Amino acid sequence: MKSENEVLKSKRAEIVISILLTILLLIFILSSTFARYRSTKELELTSNVARWNIKLNGHSISETGVNFSSLITPVFPGNTHVAPNVIAPTAIGYFDIVVDYSEVDVSFTYNFSFDSTESLVTDLVVYKYDIYDYDMTDTTNAAQTPTSSTTIPDADLSKTGTVTGNILYDANATNKLKTIRLYVKWIDDNIATMNNAADTNTTVVQDTTQTHASNSLKVTAQFIQS
Repeated sequence: MKSENEVLKSKRAEIVISILLTILLLIFILSSTFARYRSTKELELTSNVARWNIKLNGHSISETGVNFSSLITPVFPGNTHVAPNVIAPTAIGYFDIVVDYSEVDVSFTYNFSFDSTESLVTDLVVYKYDIYDYDMTDTTNAAQTPTSSTTIPDADLSKTGTVTGNILYDANATNKLKTIRLYVKWIDDNIATMNNAADTNTTVVQDTTQTHASNSLKVTAQFIQS
């Protein structure tokens, strides 16, 4: 026959077991009540990168090995005292830079900076520029009129300057060409910095390896997304 202490220990053990079972049952019920369905899936955003392929006079600016200077054809009509297609004091002419943005998917700003400070002809300046919405190197567009025309006052003529404009992206545009026509002249008046002797010395070729680049006007093209 069990003693009184043994009976108490047995009851205590039953109580502890009962409490543990109750706790386990509560945990199971609560975990079932607050359970949620959970699934994980990784997704990746796929999209086309905007195109940025600007062409100057038919060639992409990203092309290497292209002499862009050779793509520019200056036009000097000549006058009573100066033969066509040469430069001399009082000569006036122009050249076209055609921007093709048919493979560009963003708006952008263009800057064409001109500089004659390193030229033998420092009096060769840009005095006017026209903007066309056509390829003006194509002779079939010869009759087209410019969308804008700017003449630089004599007082503002400089060896350096910049032509700036904005081209807005238009998904419906069918013609994505723009010509910047820069008019140049060899000034020989009261605002000229070269005297008659300097004008004359410029035409004397001392070095037979000298190229036309020595008498050129440098133009730097820059394009920036708006």
